[in-house]
Amino acid sequence: MSVPKDYFDLAYSLNFTTWQRLKMKLQAAIPEMYDNMRISLGLSWSYVIIVELVAAQTGIGHMIKEAQRFSLTSNVYVGILLMGLIGFLSDYLFRKSYIRLFPYKK
Repeated sequence: MSVPKDYFDLAYSLNFTTWQRLKMKLQAAIPEMYDNMRISLGLSWSYVIIVELVAAQTGIGHMIKEAQRFSLTSNVYVGILLMGLIGFLSDYLFRKSYIRLFPYKK
């Protein structure tokens, strides 16, 4: 979340106001915060599945656990594929929205 020192020197040379400097800092910080949200989404999705495997009565994790218990291998594969698909789609949407929201970051 750092702004290069050269940018601050430039802002000082151009007599930026406090609000302009704040905007400059936010434009540098918000994309990184968005990346952190993307990573957190992946971790939270993993935790949801783990909790469902352990103690839930509904959900994908519960479906996998019950399918495993009754030796329904195809249902286990469907659950695993569904988890992967949801994870992939959420990450894909985050990446596409990142490109649209922050075109100045490459």
